[in-house]
Amino acid sequence: MSHDNSPQDKPSQVEQIANQQREIEGLQQRIAAAKFELPLLRIANQILMVPLVGSIDSLRSQRVMQNVLDNIKSEGTKVVVIDIAGVNVVDSSVASHLIKMGLATKLMGATTIISGINPDMATNIVNLGIQTGDTETTNTLEDALKRAYRHVGLKLAPI
Repeated sequence: MSHDNSPQDKPSQVEQIANQQREIEGLQQRIAAAKFELPLLRIANQILMVPLVGSIDSLRSQRVMQNVLDNIKSEGTKVVVIDIAGVNVVDSSVASHLIKMGLATKLMGATTIISGINPDMATNIVNLGIQTGDTETTNTLEDALKRAYRHVGLKLAPI
């Protein structure tokens, strides 16, 4: 009589489970690392663009702020454009972090422009009673870039 769970099969099953567990842990680590990837794009001299995509939580927003502030210090950035068109949801926490980032960049001598605000986001921000302060906002990246160029004395020319 043959059993599926014979003693000879158990080590290979245990090894398979251990290998699968290692693969799962590796995938989880890669997913966690991907959440924190943050492209900082130098658009022009003194202009930095930060495209945000997906979900923004407290930890990720803190990392974004630290990277932006480090860039302002090391590169002499004068304008930071944060594009949130790809952000899933802008709740009170996300909006608060964005405004705090605007205040922090101002303290470092830079201006922040938040682009990609859609009607739902705008309504949500107003309903939450969040004040944008000195942080400029716009619904399009194009408008944000025009403003950024003006801040540093440059002009976007049509192609």
